[in-house]
Amino acid sequence: MPDIEEWKMLVERAVRPTPVKALHYLGITYQSCSKPALMACSDNHDYVVKWYMPSRMIVNDQIIGILGKALGAPVPEVSLVELVPDLIHADPALNHFRAGICHGSRFIKDVSENRENFNFTYVQENRTRFALLAVLYGLAFVAGDHQFLYKKQSPRLVYSHDHGHFFPKGPDWTVESLDRAPKSTLDDTIIQKCDFTTTEITEALQPLQKVDNPCIAMAVAAPPEHWGCRLRSALPWQYTLRSEEIVCWP
Repeated sequence: MPDIEEWKMLVERAVRPTPVKALHYLGITYQSCSKPALMACSDNHDYVVKWYMPSRMIVNDQIIGILGKALGAPVPEVSLVELVPDLIHADPALNHFRAGICHGSRFIKDVSENRENFNFTYVQENRTRFALLAVLYGLAFVAGDHQFLYKKQSPRLVYSHDHGHFFPKGPDWTVESLDRAPKSTLDDTIIQKCDFTTTEITEALQPLQKVDNPCIAMAVAAPPEHWGCRLRSALPWQYTLRSEEIVCWP
């Protein structure tokens, strides 16, 4: 396990992802607290875009999205999205945005319009997906808001989204609150809802090998400093979730 100075070096050397550019507002603004907007971007994908808020919600979203992709968990791919003034001024629906680098979650087509709770846990494809989410949520120590989307067509695949309330104290986490966090474990809520077998959990833990120290450093380095924290100069948590360290599992 690297010490804090080694972590700082890894974070400082990590390459922040290159932002995509928002090209067009697609006329949809979601009615949640951050009022994200759907935008077509320069990589030929559509993203649900969030602007910086006076908390660390999009910091959490960005970090969990990167770690989720590394695990192969069913989460939207995330990106930094560059938003220019002309695009904001072209539509009053975007007047709560500011020009600059925003958080983007790649839009998933043909899923439920509203967030849902636990459903379709008996579907075999979802057993694997929920088990991976139990591992991902455990990486954050605390998953403060379990919400899911499901494909409208069979087999009703599950996706996790909107991870702004993860980590101890959620979007208001501090270095101190993260330092006081207990050792990571599998997410207890998902474990109870899905009643996994030992084999299902063992298989879900295997992708942790891909979440190595450089991967963690890249996730921590991704959020820009103007999002409310200087992540490139200090590591906000220490990585402790390893398959041999899982607790609360027989």
